[in-house]
Amino acid sequence: ALFTYSTMTPTIQHFFNWRHTGGHMYEVIVPAGTQTPDGLVDLSAVEQEMMQILAADPDAGIYAKIRVDVPGWWGSRNPDETFKSDKGRGALQSFCSEVWAQDTEKLLKTVVDALAARPVGKALSGVLVMGFRGGEFQLWGEDVGEYDCSAPARRAFAAWQKANGVADPVDLPHPALSWPFQDKPGYARVRADFFRFVAERHADNLIRFARFFKKTYGDKYDFGLYFGYAMEHGGSWMRMLYGGHLGFGRVLAEAPLNLISCPASYSLRRSYQSHAFMNTPSSAALHGIRSMFENDVRNYAYPLVGDSSGSTIYSMRDSLVNDSRQMLFAACHGAVVRYLALAEGMDWFALPQSIEQIARDNARNQKLLPAELGMSGQLVLAIDP
Repeated sequence: ALFTYSTMTPTIQHFFNWRHTGGHMYEVIVPAGTQTPDGLVDLSAVEQEMMQILAADPDAGIYAKIRVDVPGWWGSRNPDETFKSDKGRGALQSFCSEVWAQDTEKLLKTVVDALAARPVGKALSGVLVMGFRGGEFQLWGEDVGEYDCSAPARRAFAAWQKANGVADPVDLPHPALSWPFQDKPGYARVRADFFRFVAERHADNLIRFARFFKKTYGDKYDFGLYFGYAMEHGGSWMRMLYGGHLGFGRVLAEAPLNLISCPASYSLRRSYQSHAFMNTPSSAALHGIRSMFENDVRNYAYPLVGDSSGSTIYSMRDSLVNDSRQMLFAACHGAVVRYLALAEGMDWFALPQSIEQIARDNARNQKLLPAELGMSGQLVLAIDP
């Protein structure tokens, strides 16, 4: 069955209930705080959750979602490798930090090898890499129109300009790059160069991590990540440019990915709207990459009043209808659904009504017949930014 279960409230009972959906794919989170200064990782909580899953479902396949953001001690040890915005604000690692990139490769290998060496390792099916804002590789500052001016970013942009023969190179920060943009002579060229650099450098990192993982493990484990939100960011030039996702085409073409993930569109998840991917599942499919569609829509059991789309589904009935719509929508794209219960202490997918609905949806979807990409009657939407 093409769906996974990820919960912030892991219990054996929840995992036992999930078996009745007909699904046997699960996800566990390896948070950034598991890294220790001596180069080890503390995976005790991760291993415990995997043991709970296997106790409830011996047929389970488990994906590890590894956060590659740096812990606090790393920033103290490498202060010059962290994000510094054009407004003077700081965050975690710079996307141009070679120290971070090397440490990320070490982290991926350390986590996978450690889990594989334990009894729970028999269930490890693959890895999903998460990082930066939201864990979705949206660069720091993208939501407020700020960009990386750290020492690694300045060096990398200078090297990029030289390698690409830019006649009049500029240093960071530069007023042409400040949001909202100013219409002054030469500023458009500076923006074109910088945002092309951002897209290429960010794509380089993701391609590098995927190649490293596959070189290390071959096809033993799947590899995927959250990325490619050009469709979602199409409504905001600021987020499209500063977010770093415009290198999506290169990532699909050059990274040896098995999976590409995104949540249900925040712009189209209200009850009167359709749902949508934040990236492009058909383009991914043409590269042999399966999409993952995350159902994290806040519903009747969510303890807050809404999510960033400004909506919560308030009734049990409408929650079940929405879950069913999303599973059918994903199936039409050959995508995996991730049922993400992200409210700690309240797992809305573990209740009997939800389990029964997902099981019915699973049985329905297994009767669907596949259609090849490019058949008559299909449509394509193209955006030229």
